Amino acid sequence: MLNARKLAVSACVVAGLGGTTFAGVAPAGAVPAKDNKPQVLAAVGSDTIYWVSSPLFAAYNVNTSINDGDWLINVPPVVTAPFPAGAVVPFDSAANGTCNTATTTSTYAGSGSQIYDSLHLPPNGSSAGATALAGDTHACIDMARASRVKATTDPTSLDFYAFALDALDWVRFPGSHAPANLTRQQLHDIYTCSATTHLPIISNWNQVGGTAGVIKKYAPQTQSGTYSFFKSQFLGGVDVDTNCDSAHLSTFLEEHDARGVTAANKPNAVLPFSYAQWHSDAASVTPDLRNGVTLQVLDGVTPSATTINEKTTGTAGHFNGTRYVNYVVKNNGATAKDALRFAGVDNTGAGFICSNSGAAIIKLFGFTPLPKAATGGGVTGTGSLSFCRKNVAAL
Repeated sequence: MLNARKLAVSACVVAGLGGTTFAGVAPAGAVPAKDNKPQVLAAVGSDTIYWVSSPLFAAYNVNTSINDGDWLINVPPVVTAPFPAGAVVPFDSAANGTCNTATTTSTYAGSGSQIYDSLHLPPNGSSAGATALAGDTHACIDMARASRVKATTDPTSLDFYAFALDALDWVRFPGSHAPANLTRQQLHDIYTCSATTHLPIISNWNQVGGTAGVIKKYAPQTQSGTYSFFKSQFLGGVDVDTNCDSAHLSTFLEEHDARGVTAANKPNAVLPFSYAQWHSDAASVTPDLRNGVTLQVLDGVTPSATTINEKTTGTAGHFNGTRYVNYVVKNNGATAKDALRFAGVDNTGAGFICSNSGAAIIKLFGFTPLPKAATGGGVTGTGSLSFCRKNVAAL
């Protein structure tokens, strides 16, 4: 039996979706086999895929084809508006984990207990979520959300299952001094400084085809997958503000939330922003955090459902900010098989998301579902083709 308090908490976590219910029946033969041990499965991490995860989890929770009574909980990255502010308490039956024991002491960074609230903050961002999942020893955390691919620094115990595409673009406000197009090299030079002068390599919009105005840099918080992707794919692997002195530092914000940009800075502001988040905000399926920003052109290409594809970076017809979004499973975790039934693939077939269930939800939230193709990651047999990619490299 599932804990009644947990079910109530789950309902609170998916609040704000307008009461919409997404139900789905996945194809027969999905994997892995049901274990007949209903579990509460908690997912933490990425802001970017938090909102789409709530209806995907809701669809899985009522599924009777693959799900054997498990209940997915979407732990918010932060507990301030627009995210749910109430306590979230991951809880497992004793069958697979010890998260329900009175003596549980969490071993992962970012929380003093398995309670997430204003005093016990949840892991915020893809990297924080992956670290928490890897370090958890009580099955209080069962999955992580990630908007970046697996890094060489991630432990082998973590498998990243990409289920859709997003794109990271740069945005500007109405009345901006910025031009409509920037290259990744120009963004690199805006966000980094000279090793000699410690001043920004590019500091004024008139240096890149805009009108005169001192550039105001905004960046995503550093534990986010968005920051990791921006660093690796836009900045050549160096950190934001590399070589900069204290007078020329960026302002860091929760990713895809432009509300922190001051009115005075709007004409000169620049910040990265998710294509999917921008479109879901515009469609009113997520809280509108755009604060007036608009998506721009990168390397001469406009992001769209056509240009956001699995072609490699630099290929004609490909938006160079395209990225995979993932669910992360701890392959040696007590609830790994339960998590795989929702978000994974093995040699005998694909779970709920990876068998193409949820595609309509994924599209509604601005993401591009992956086509059926090679799963990769060493998966063979029936699972060798799926709608997910296992431990795939960045595009």
